[in-house]
Amino acid sequence: MTALRRELWWGLSGWTVASLLVATLVLVPLATVLFGALGPAGETWRHMADTVLGTYIKNSLLLTVGAGLLCLLLALLPAWWVTLYDFPGRRWLEWALVLPLAIPTYVAAFAYSDLLENLFPFFIWVRMNHGIEAFLLVQDLARYGLLMLVLASVLYPYVYITARASFSQQAMATLEAGRMLGKGGGGLFWRIGLPMARPAIAAGLALVTMEVLNEFGAVSLFGVPTFTVGIFRAWLSLGDLDAARRLALCLMVFVAVALLLERAQRGRRRFADSALAARGMIRRRRLSGWRAWLMTTGCLVPLLFGFLLPGTRLLHWAVLAWERMANRELLVTAGRSVALAAGTSLLLLIAALVVIYAVRVHRTMLSRGLARVSGLGYAVPGAVVAVAVLAVTGFVDATWNQWRGAGDAGRVILSGSMAALVVAYLIRFLAVALQPIDSGFARLAGNVDEAARSLGARSSRVFWKVDLPLLRPAVVAAAILAFIDLLKELPLTLVLRPFDFETLATRAYSLAEEGRIQDCALPSLLLVAVSLCGLIPLTRLLGWRERAGAGSGAGSD
Repeated sequence: MTALRRELWWGLSGWTVASLLVATLVLVPLATVLFGALGPAGETWRHMADTVLGTYIKNSLLLTVGAGLLCLLLALLPAWWVTLYDFPGRRWLEWALVLPLAIPTYVAAFAYSDLLENLFPFFIWVRMNHGIEAFLLVQDLARYGLLMLVLASVLYPYVYITARASFSQQAMATLEAGRMLGKGGGGLFWRIGLPMARPAIAAGLALVTMEVLNEFGAVSLFGVPTFTVGIFRAWLSLGDLDAARRLALCLMVFVAVALLLERAQRGRRRFADSALAARGMIRRRRLSGWRAWLMTTGCLVPLLFGFLLPGTRLLHWAVLAWERMANRELLVTAGRSVALAAGTSLLLLIAALVVIYAVRVHRTMLSRGLARVSGLGYAVPGAVVAVAVLAVTGFVDATWNQWRGAGDAGRVILSGSMAALVVAYLIRFLAVALQPIDSGFARLAGNVDEAARSLGARSSRVFWKVDLPLLRPAVVAAAILAFIDLLKELPLTLVLRPFDFETLATRAYSLAEEGRIQDCALPSLLLVAVSLCGLIPLTRLLGWRERAGAGSGAGSD
């Protein structure tokens, strides 16, 4: 017991204390959701549980499963093809297939929303010839199906990236053995490639699941009530924080089950066998004729639905609305969005560096546990984080006013402030910065730090003079990923933003909610353009590093 206590608490340095503060910042608001929902239920919650809770569960489950299956359909074959074969356009398709990540799901929903209106004549024909039940059924099928397609078309890159990384690390010797046993391209994919990549694919699907459950703009635009929509209704429309907390707790349970299923499926298996991969990297097989063009066409399909089609429609509408929307207010909104995302990205980098370096300096159970806690926020949907932060800021404001004797007429200090919004961003997106920086530290040799300390350098000096310069690529990648996610964030910003504070995301959503689809195209297009400015260099950099790591083993290309 004494040894365990020493392992837990030895190394409580400044780095560990700072990491503890970051973990507390993440954990306390989330804990308020759990403990706040354990009290006696109010009338609003009982009414929602009797009427709409089942609908929220059904819709959330249906969208998660449907979008996940479509993501597999859109991502797996293109990932396999660009990894193992050389065909026309492969060089640019391998990174262009990631571009839909620059389009937020709600922006893609804007681009596809009027397609349902074009189906109204068909719906009316069904109503006139087959009755009201068939009319409602066909209308629901069209709405849910189109929403699943919208979600999958911009979220499939999560599965594509993880699957492609796994396929590219599979050993040439394993695939050659499959060919010697008479397996063709399809047999290699189903019997060797897919089973070996299953843990990576499950991890990508877990990310898709969290994004679908976090989605608010697209589902509200299509009129499909989910847990996120219910949380917003309970808080903003009904003004009942208790009901919002309970819905948030249900959604957290939903996410926890999905993550447990992913972890159980993965078990102790790794994403790829790096030892085998080092013996023989995959050499691409050059194709020609109809097979080559079939692969090119197959890779263009997800890119068409996820990027080209919504992008061209937004561009067309932006041209039509240019005279109405291109004004100083839009430029101010764009500058405000970029400044907020950039400033919060810097804070995320600082927090992530502190948490990961605390683990590197003191490899104790405490430092490792704090790092895990700090990354919990990304597994929690934005609506849950918003409710958690609202509960904490409301409690702080009430306590402050009660201490000053002002009561309900006191000042609002934290609620609806920029500080509350930034804290919510930190909770939600800290894991986005943690992962690249953790991977960057994992590539650094530990004896470099030990050599510097043996010369009398303190850990802070080693960090600034040795580790940080070597971590520059990982820090840049973490900054770009965090910036893109922050720029696209909608639910947190809608709930927690200060009064009369607009970002490109909230401006585009507000215009779409008013039915001004063409007018929302210009802020949406600016949002996509700024995201692309970070995403394209990042994807090209990752592609270059992969080719450099493969060396001559990449084969003819």
